[in-house]
Amino acid sequence: MKKFKIEDNVMVRQTFFPKDDKCLIYIDHNVNYLKKFLKKPPFKELLLCSNPSLYHKICYDSETSLKSKKVIRTLNNYINRMRYRATPFGLFSSVSLSSCYGNGYSKTRMFKKAIKPDSEWLYKVITRIENNPKNILNMNICWNQLAIDDGKYFKLLYRSTSSNNFQYKIHKSKLICCIYETTKKPIKGVNAVEYIINTLGLSNYSEDIIQLIQKLISKEFMLTDVSISGVNEDYFEKLLVKLESLPDESKLLYDLNTIKNEMMSYERTRVGNGVSLLEKINSQMKAIQESKNYLKIDLFSNQNCPKIEISLLNQLTDLFNFLEKVTPDYIRFESIRKYTEKFTDKYGLFRELIVSDLIL
Repeated sequence: MKKFKIEDNVMVRQTFFPKDDKCLIYIDHNVNYLKKFLKKPPFKELLLCSNPSLYHKICYDSETSLKSKKVIRTLNNYINRMRYRATPFGLFSSVSLSSCYGNGYSKTRMFKKAIKPDSEWLYKVITRIENNPKNILNMNICWNQLAIDDGKYFKLLYRSTSSNNFQYKIHKSKLICCIYETTKKPIKGVNAVEYIINTLGLSNYSEDIIQLIQKLISKEFMLTDVSISGVNEDYFEKLLVKLESLPDESKLLYDLNTIKNEMMSYERTRVGNGVSLLEKINSQMKAIQESKNYLKIDLFSNQNCPKIEISLLNQLTDLFNFLEKVTPDYIRFESIRKYTEKFTDKYGLFRELIVSDLIL
């Protein structure tokens, strides 16, 4: 019985610029070729999207920039990538869904852009919002489930890379324990602060409680309803909705809605015609929060894959099934599996031990 079969739906990836046999891959010193390529509007837009700093450096002083071997090599790498390397996302190559039983390539390639804010930029904007104590009362807050009770401390089960001075454990004071108990489930900030004040009799310390909660949020021991908690949600739209309930962020809401409209306009431009609009969007986003990149742009096309003969599909299926039979089954390390189970039963999933304790 055959275990594998080739699905009908496939993803087709194709470089934006066609392969050019006349174009030498190693053209480190061919400056004239680079100057010619830099005049192509699509290349300028692709370069602006992938490396804004290099784009502006070349645009404002191309003669000086092209004297740098590093700049020349970087541009050559981009050109080669646009011609020979069909990466899955970005503007350098297009992605389309097709059928391996299709009718061959489309005569005319048509492209459509898909754009959204870069995750790093969006994270910085959200962090800025969460760092404003005035916003705490209007946000829903909750304790981070990955910040566990570890005796004398509350301890995060991970080390964040967002800061070199990241604090992954805090002492359990009476106030922090009360915050922990109050925010085990999501609760509006104003209600949480009021409950903590009434519980501990700290009516004169509301500002201090808010500042402590804000600090716990910045250290990731607590989360808010604007925190990024997954990868499959549209957090830009979610943020716009949430900002409507934060009076102190009315200007930010206006600016982000303006950027959203500009992004929708940019999506409708052809590759090569959106340089000025893309520069405008980058400038607007930079004014809000500086970041290395500002947008994530993907390119989709109507390109179909060539029709594949049924006999070839059957041969490929037979090959996959044969390779599966001759490939070793790596779940044969029974001793490692038993050791892992024994360790988990004794210590649980998260436990720090000295090396000698690992020898069961």
